[in-house]
Amino acid sequence: MIIGAFVIAKSNGDLMLQKSLTPDLSNEIVSLFWRKLAESNNYEELPLILEFNQFQIIHIPVNSLYFLVAAQNETDVVSCISFFEMFNEIVKSRFSHTLTQELINKEYITLMLLLDEMLFGDIMITDSNQLLELYPSKESSASTREPEGFEVQTRCPSLVSNSSAHIPWRRQNVSHDKNKALVDVVERYDAVIDSHGIVTFSSVNGNIAINSLLSGQPDVLLRLKNPSCISSASFHPSVRYIKWQSQRVLSFVPPDGKFSVMRYQINGNTQCPISIKPKTQRIADDKIEFSLSVSPNGDFSLQDVFVKIPFNHSSLYLTTVGNEEPVHRIINVDVSSDIGSSSYNQRTHDFEFSIAKLPSNGNVQITGTITFIQLDEKYRDPLDELDGIHPAVTFLFTKEGDSVLKVNKMEFSDEYGGNLFKGVKYKTLSGQVEMQL
Repeated sequence: MIIGAFVIAKSNGDLMLQKSLTPDLSNEIVSLFWRKLAESNNYEELPLILEFNQFQIIHIPVNSLYFLVAAQNETDVVSCISFFEMFNEIVKSRFSHTLTQELINKEYITLMLLLDEMLFGDIMITDSNQLLELYPSKESSASTREPEGFEVQTRCPSLVSNSSAHIPWRRQNVSHDKNKALVDVVERYDAVIDSHGIVTFSSVNGNIAINSLLSGQPDVLLRLKNPSCISSASFHPSVRYIKWQSQRVLSFVPPDGKFSVMRYQINGNTQCPISIKPKTQRIADDKIEFSLSVSPNGDFSLQDVFVKIPFNHSSLYLTTVGNEEPVHRIINVDVSSDIGSSSYNQRTHDFEFSIAKLPSNGNVQITGTITFIQLDEKYRDPLDELDGIHPAVTFLFTKEGDSVLKVNKMEFSDEYGGNLFKGVKYKTLSGQVEMQL
C-alpha cells in the first residue's frame, strides 16, 4: 500500500490531522475534495474515488469528520479503506473513545505519533498490539509519569531494550558465529524481435535477494548504482518506503536468513543481449531455405543458448488466412549449424539449436531447408504462410556488467565492524524472447 497523504478534516474544510510525503499534498487533496463536493448535490452522489494527478483520493465520513487518503493509482482501494478502519479501531482501543474533534484537540500529539508510525515509521507498524505498546494508554503508562501535572508520552521501555521482539519478520536473540550478508541480483529479460532483427518490445523483471547472517538487530542501507532505471517496484515489509521515495536507497532491518528485499521492473530502451537475424527464400517449387544468424549483442557473454522454432504451431501446415483449407503441407525440415547442436524433432515437429557458450567475436550460422507439398491447385506463396511461426530463444549470463540494475554498496549500523558485505552475484535469464521469421 503506497499512501502519499492521510488527512482528517472538519466538515467546514479545516485540517485537523494530516501526514503527507510532500508539504502541499494535504492541502491540495482537501481543496480537490471540497471542490468536487460543491459540484455535487450531496455527499452521497460523490464518487468514492477521485482522480488527482498520479494519485487517487479515497474519502470516508466519520463522526462529522472526513477521512481522506491520497494513494498512488496502483494501490488497492480496499487496502486504503482497511487502513481507515484500522486507525479508527486503534484510536478506540487507545482512548476508549471514537475519533472526534474534541479527542483530536486533546490528544493531538499522540495521534500524530500513531499516524506517523503506521504510515512512515521505520518498521511501518500496523499491528494494534505493537502500537499500543509503543504508545500505551494512560492507565498502562502510569508508572512512567513524571511528577504530578506533567505527563510524558514515551516509547515502552521493553521496546527500547529488546526492540527486535516487535519486528514481526525478525526473531529474537539472533546470533551468528560469523556475521556476513550475501546479495543476489536475478533478472529476466523479455523481448519481441521483428524479422529485421530489431527489438520492438523489451522488459526486464528483477529480484534482489539477500542472505542475512547478522547477529542482534542490524540496520542495513543498500545503495544502487542506477536506481533511476526502475519503472516500478515492490518491497519486503522491512523496507522504509519513505527513504526509497526520497533518496532511492533501500533502508531496512532484515529478517534472519534468505529473503527478497525488492522486486522491480524496467521498461523502455534496454539493450537486447542477443542479436538474431532471420532470412528466408524460396529455392524450388517445393522448398524454402531459411537461415538464422545468432551472435551476442555488444559485450554480452551468453551461456546455455537455446533456439526453438515450433513448426507444429502451424499444425504441420503452411496455412492460409481465414477459414480456407491449407494449400501446403510441410513434410520435412533439414537443419544444420556451423557450431553447436541442431536438430529437427519429427515427433514434435520442432527445430532446436543449442550451444553451451556463444562465441563473443563471431556469428553462429543456422541454416535449414523446408520441404513441402501442395495440397490445392490454387496458388499461394508459401513464404507468406510462415508468418504464424515464431522462434523462441533462451539464454543465460552471469557477469555484473551485463545486468541492468547494479548494486553500489551495502552499509551497516555502527556496532557491526569489519567488512560484512561479501559482494553481489548477478544472473540474468531470458524470459519470453520471441522473433518473427
